[in-house]
Amino acid sequence: MRSAVPVRTARGILDRLQGGVVLGAEGYVFELERRGYIKAGPYVPEVVLDSPDALRELHREFLRAGADVMVALTYYAHRGKLKDVGRENDLEAMNRQAVRIANEVAREGDALVAGDICNTWAYDPKNKEASSKVVRAMYEEQWTRASTS
Repeated sequence: MRSAVPVRTARGILDRLQGGVVLGAEGYVFELERRGYIKAGPYVPEVVLDSPDALRELHREFLRAGADVMVALTYYAHRGKLKDVGRENDLEAMNRQAVRIANEVAREGDALVAGDICNTWAYDPKNKEASSKVVRAMYEEQWTRASTS
């Protein structure tokens, strides 16, 4: 019996690069903001939990447009940004769901999945050593939670 969900592609990024250009999907935050699913200002990807079908559809649009890599909508999904909108307790669920949705749609085609991290105001060039540790811990928490999905 054939699975309804295609098996993850065996063609990795290096194989694809040997064949030429590898196109990654990007622009999720601003496109979903334009469609009314993300609030301008904080740009926190609450859509991942609040309207997952809108995110799925955008992934599918990128896939149909020829993207080889679906980017999980984990941009601005770290504890500091989530705290700004009162959703810091959604860190794990939001990141895992973003990765899960990206994988789901990637399997509909022959696409890879990549994560996404964002800039942060936590880094202080005047205090590189201490602030680097804070930033690293922030991203490690985010990505560790997302990658276990």
